[in-house]
Amino acid sequence: MLSRPSPRPAAIALASVLAASLATALAAAPALACSTPEDVNAHFSKVHQAYLAKAPTMSAEQFQAWAYHLERFSAAVGAGDMAGACVALDRGAAELGFVVTLRDPGSAPGDAPGSAPGDGSGGGSDRAAGGTAASASWPAAAEPAGGADGMLSGVAGNDQYNAVDVYGDGSIVLAGELDAGTPGDTVAIISKLGSGGEVLWTLKSDPGGWDRHAAVVALPDGGAVAVGTTRDPATSADAGWAMLIGAGGAALGEKRIERRGGASFNAALGLPDGGLVLAGYSGNPSALWIVGLDAQGRQAFEGGYETAGSAEATALLRLDDGRIAAVGTVHLQDGTTAGLVAMFSPAGELLWAKEEFPEFNTAYYGIAPLPDGSFMAGGASKGPAGRAVMMSVYTPEGERVAVKALAGTASRALLALAPAPDGTVIAGGWMKGEKGLGIWVARFDAEGALIGEQALPGERDMVRALRPMGDRMAVAGWREMPDPRLRDGWLEVMPLE
Repeated sequence: MLSRPSPRPAAIALASVLAASLATALAAAPALACSTPEDVNAHFSKVHQAYLAKAPTMSAEQFQAWAYHLERFSAAVGAGDMAGACVALDRGAAELGFVVTLRDPGSAPGDAPGSAPGDGSGGGSDRAAGGTAASASWPAAAEPAGGADGMLSGVAGNDQYNAVDVYGDGSIVLAGELDAGTPGDTVAIISKLGSGGEVLWTLKSDPGGWDRHAAVVALPDGGAVAVGTTRDPATSADAGWAMLIGAGGAALGEKRIERRGGASFNAALGLPDGGLVLAGYSGNPSALWIVGLDAQGRQAFEGGYETAGSAEATALLRLDDGRIAAVGTVHLQDGTTAGLVAMFSPAGELLWAKEEFPEFNTAYYGIAPLPDGSFMAGGASKGPAGRAVMMSVYTPEGERVAVKALAGTASRALLALAPAPDGTVIAGGWMKGEKGLGIWVARFDAEGALIGEQALPGERDMVRALRPMGDRMAVAGWREMPDPRLRDGWLEVMPLE
């Protein structure tokens, strides 16, 4: 059994106050009560979402603290104490600073109407609203909230970019999320920039709950598909979400794919035939989830990888022969994490999967092809200063042929990878400095050895996405602005010298 680390006295006091208030709310309000396994599953899903958002910046000590709370959660469930299970989750969330949204009053836990796990029909429902024409497989999207504001950063409120892609003419599309002003409520945003950096349009979409774009694919016609998660405000159920946007910034259609226990997309890639592959997680406990769409937006396949804990995909790569490699994270039952790498056939059938380096609390966030046909998976693991960069090279058959760790005196995490024209790999993420987290960009050779790195000081800044642009690299994420105190979506096009 893991021993619990001793947090700072202030953290103990804050955790006690928040946990007590949450426990009181759970006991006093029937809408928030945890009295059945279904209630606990729904509550666990929300806390797990908050954990996933926090995990890239957690220290080894914090992972150990979370493992302690998961032990208390498991013990309570085993004893049939459903309220105690939820309190254990809430105490962990409060102590570690997770941002958790509880169920709306009057909502019911469990499946959304019409959802069915793994039924191969496209999943749950394809939501249709509004008056914009769309195909049957891309139902019309709801009218966006707020419309276009023509700004990349400096948008009122806290915004961030999670994804970037580029067009052949040098224009750029970015996707992310914006705080809506209410805890747990976010607005999905997508912006397109011209080749000179001018903002062509910005589209905001707010179906009503926690809504975000986590990945984006630039389409040949100048449009885009943004994918991520949308939360139904009536049921608090999360669903995988894909939105089709026209070249002029109009929302043309969207797909909502629901699964029992919730679902989310974290990654997407375009196929030569105009189709798409989307990946993330589904279920509770979650499994790595991969979905294929044809050029008309119809579901072509569905696959995944299940493990003893929970799993999710965070990045995708299509090999020359059509196979699809996915990387991500396995959240093990003892509270530790393992880097996950899996290979799927072009039809979404699992070919092999590996769970790597759980002894170092490893998580994979990025993937990049290498000139010899192998590929690199990168992420973060436990290091002497907190988090360390972990790089591994795999053949398409699953053999790990190289592994490197970048530790040193500064804590770092790799959150994105992209290939450079010379066969090297560019990485982005964060590095911890005197005031907090700063932008970090580095170049590695094909075996994962560091060639050079650059860090910009910051407080809570990071790179979340990279995309090659010939002899340049589009680098996107966010920076914490000091006056006024806001988080702004951030993009820089860097030369690859």
